[in-house]
Amino acid sequence: MLSMKNKTTLQDGTVMLIDDEIVLGVLGHKSGYFKCPSKSVSLEDTMLNKHLEEKLETQQQELVTTNQELGEAKQEIQELKENQKKFEELLHKIMERQQPPP
Repeated sequence: MLSMKNKTTLQDGTVMLIDDEIVLGVLGHKSGYFKCPSKSVSLEDTMLNKHLEEKLETQQQELVTTNQELGEAKQEIQELKENQKKFEELLHKIMERQQPPP
């Protein structure tokens, strides 16, 4: 098996055959060498899928809520910036009036 792997490995380290192909070459193809997972779905798998779907739905709802809150926060920030600008302009006008004439 190792000699087969060494013969199929290039100088740059690239392997031309994967391990499964080498096993088939050494042992041949007989029933039982490679066992595939059962096609039947267990109750545990069904419950896990249901749990994951519920979790996904919850996270999607949280994402929608978070996006709404983010939009509201951005709007508040914009309003605060506009109010700050108005306040600074008003303060500047007041300061100009309080300066004594030259």
